[in-house]
Amino acid sequence: MTEPDAVPDPVAAVEHAITHLMRQATRPAVAKWLATIGGVSLDRSDYVALARIEQSAPLRPTELAEVLGVDLSTVSRQVRDLVQSGLVERSSDPLDQRACRLRLTGEGLALLARVRQARQAAMRRLLADWTESEQLTLACLVARLADDMEREVSPEAGGGAGAAATPASVTRCSS
Repeated sequence: MTEPDAVPDPVAAVEHAITHLMRQATRPAVAKWLATIGGVSLDRSDYVALARIEQSAPLRPTELAEVLGVDLSTVSRQVRDLVQSGLVERSSDPLDQRACRLRLTGEGLALLARVRQARQAAMRRLLADWTESEQLTLACLVARLADDMEREVSPEAGGGAGAAATPASVTRCSS
């Protein structure tokens, strides 16, 4: 990889570094490595779905599809599989008997916790040579970038094309 310092434009350096990170993070070899380190395996899309269901439970499949940015038919198939696996349960929606609400089962919560522990163990290995200050700076800057991206592209977060973040809502890293 070319070091970001070798790229004269800082925005180009950020784009280059994130592209490289995403390319590495999405390699099948990384998923195998994570499964080996943690002793647990979960498809990336299932991990994201379980984490979102846990975060927002109970929620409707339509809400899950919206937050994941995928088609309802895709979420329906995924939810069906997660229910059959015993990781998610459906319950009736008291406001609309035609709809259902999703939440994680005990087994789903336990699996999500094990996967998070495995991911954190892998991250500890990757960051073993980093100082605590470097690790905290990385966490803060990545969170700030994610917050800015969410504000820019998510109407419900007050964003939208060209929306300016309000100073109070901007994630700041302490020096």
